[in-house]
Amino acid sequence: MSTQRYIDTSFWDDTWIQELDPSEKLLYIYLLTNPLTNIAGIMELTIKRICFDTGFNSDTVGHILKKFEDAKKVYQYKSYIIIKNFPKHQHLENNKILHGVVSILSKLPVDVIDFLEEIDYQLDIKKTFESRNIPYPASENPQPPTKKPLIEREPKNDLEIIEKEYLLNYQQLYESQLLVSEKPIINWTVSRKLTNDAIKKYGFDMVLEAVKKSKDNQFCIEKGYTLTTILSAGVLAGLINSSGKKKGGVVNEQFRTEEIKF
Repeated sequence: MSTQRYIDTSFWDDTWIQELDPSEKLLYIYLLTNPLTNIAGIMELTIKRICFDTGFNSDTVGHILKKFEDAKKVYQYKSYIIIKNFPKHQHLENNKILHGVVSILSKLPVDVIDFLEEIDYQLDIKKTFESRNIPYPASENPQPPTKKPLIEREPKNDLEIIEKEYLLNYQQLYESQLLVSEKPIINWTVSRKLTNDAIKKYGFDMVLEAVKKSKDNQFCIEKGYTLTTILSAGVLAGLINSSGKKKGGVVNEQFRTEEIKF
C-alpha cells in the first residue's frame, strides 16, 4: 500500500521556493514525496534512482542538489539524502509521529547521526533519545564540550541570523545604557516559533530588517527589548510597515505611542 504525503498550500508562498526554476521545484517536490522518503526526511536514495524517476541527467541532479545544500535545505551524505528542516514540519506533538521519527533515527549509522548534528538537523536527537531511554550513539568524531555562543560565531541558518542580529542589538543598547540587564532573558522555544511564523508570513528579509529597525524603536526598548515583544504581531507589523525614519532620536511617534496589548 502506498504512503500518502501531503504538501501544505503555503509551500508555494515560501520565498525560497518561489525563486527556484521549474526543474529545481520538481526535484524538491520529488525529494518530499518519492517512495523512499519518510517522516524523518532521511532516505537512502541514489542519483541513479533520482534520474530514473525524474528524467533528469546526473549532471543536472548534482547541480541542483549542490544548490539545495548551499541554501542549507538538503544535504547529500554518502548514500543518504537529508532534508534538514523536515522534522519541523511534522506534528511531533503526536506521539506516534515522534515515535516513527525516532525509530528511523535509531537505526542510522553513528557517522550519519554525527553528520545530522553537524548540519543542525532540526530535531534535538540526543534530548529526544534520552527522553525515551534510547542510548545515544557514541560519536565517531567527538566535538569539543564547549560551543561558542551565537554572538561569537557564524549563524548556521535563517533563525540564527535573526537571533544574532537581536543579540547584537541588545548588546549595543546595553552598552549605551538604554537597558538595565547585561544579558537578555529569552524563551527560545517561544521565540523560535514566533520567528518561524513571522518568516512564513513576511519572508526572511523583511523579518530581519524589522529586527534591525527595532533597536531604534522606543516602545521595544521600554518593554525591555525582548525578542518576543519585537516578534509579537502588532509590533512586528508596525516595524515592517513603518516607513518613518529616525528623527531627533524618536522613531515614528504614532507607532511609539500606540497601545499594544499582549
